[in-house]
Amino acid sequence: MLEQMLMDPDHGHIQWNLFCGWIKAACEALRDGANRPGLVMVLCGRAGSGKSFLQALISKILSGRSANPYPYMTGRTDFNLDLIGAEHIAIDDESSERDIKSLQSFGQHCKKMAVGHTVTLHGKGRDAISVERFTRISICMNDDPQATQWG
Repeated sequence: MLEQMLMDPDHGHIQWNLFCGWIKAACEALRDGANRPGLVMVLCGRAGSGKSFLQALISKILSGRSANPYPYMTGRTDFNLDLIGAEHIAIDDESSERDIKSLQSFGQHCKKMAVGHTVTLHGKGRDAISVERFTRISICMNDDPQATQWG
């Protein structure tokens, strides 16, 4: 089912192979306790095509714990302590912020979370702490022009 979902009529199994490689590398790093940098996976397609299902499956594969960092990553909040227990950072069809400042903040946070060895966590009424942690990020978005346009 997943292979069919990720099959591209123009390019064959490329998307399937990329997904399998991404999830394999994530599982190996998690199993080995290695804090290796990871790529951010973006799942873009029609509404109702199974992107959110695939994202939920990724969460189950990577320990069952996920969190949505979007409000923190776009600067709507300074607090992100809820991210500490989540191996899978899952962003699903978040589209409320379209300005360049939010886009830049989002991109900087994605980069830090994907390749950084430590992350600063800050809870409301608590001091910020820096911790080493395993994280993989996936982003779901619809492929309509309104959802993919920034600026």
